[in-house]
Amino acid sequence: FPSFDGTNPGIWKDKCEDYFVIFDLPETMWPTIAALHMEEKPAKWLKVHKLKNGLGDWPTFIDAVEQKFGNNDYREALTQLLELQQGSTLDQYISDFEDLLYQVNMHNSEFGELFFVTQFLRGLKPEISNVV
Repeated sequence: FPSFDGTNPGIWKDKCEDYFVIFDLPETMWPTIAALHMEEKPAKWLKVHKLKNGLGDWPTFIDAVEQKFGNNDYREALTQLLELQQGSTLDQYISDFEDLLYQVNMHNSEFGELFFVTQFLRGLKPEISNVV
């Protein structure tokens, strides 16, 4: 079962749901099973959350997790993408750009190819972008 360390709650949610479906687990057990696999900071948050709210059903539980641990993910990824500049090698820049592209697309798949190509070119070193 996937453990949760507080990063990428949307990906963790998808993995959890895939696991639940593969093993045909009753939905009433989903929050408890997922809660057993929360590590460090999320486990501490969960302790307080359970005291105040209980676990609730799966939609309520996973919504609380995503609100707590993913609330700023989209804004931060978009900001980083808009500010990304090539600092070292082109390969490293491409890797950093693709990571941010995926993060942005996880939250908003409406951005078109033109937006991403424009952002990619804006971040390249001038000696490279002028040639492109």
